[in-house]
Amino acid sequence: MLKECITIVAALLGAANPPETDKLFDERVSVCANLSIEAFKQKVPIDVTLAVAWHESNLTNAGTNSSGCSGPMQIKIKYWCPNTKGIWSPLKADGNLKKCDLVKRGIFTLKYYLKRYNHLDNALCAYGWGKCTDEAKEKYVKQTLKYKRKIKKILERLEDED
Repeated sequence: MLKECITIVAALLGAANPPETDKLFDERVSVCANLSIEAFKQKVPIDVTLAVAWHESNLTNAGTNSSGCSGPMQIKIKYWCPNTKGIWSPLKADGNLKKCDLVKRGIFTLKYYLKRYNHLDNALCAYGWGKCTDEAKEKYVKQTLKYKRKIKKILERLEDED
């Protein structure tokens, strides 16, 4: 998956070739590979996972933002991470960062929305905005689907080369 992620990150950055030494590029490739492996394990489409992560954090291990979201997929810790006892509840906002694998929980969150809404556009609206509005569709869904298409083409091309 490393070769694929190098190609994906370079393409998303608009670079013909990956830089020889760039810590941020290396982080993005590592995040891409970790997300891809976990998405495969959780049976979540890799192109969708990477598109969301690119939209949310540019495939970085982003820290907690002002909205309380963290990690490569920018999940809300209080809703999607287990509490201090290691238990997750969809009814309690008591998640804790200390016991939270942000890659696993980010993909878990995406999987939850994909199952709940059973339609990619609506799942992306809920993931990125909490609810589906015209603004969410225009700003979040449209852009994420653009990334998804680009990533899917890269993956298909690399698969054909093998």
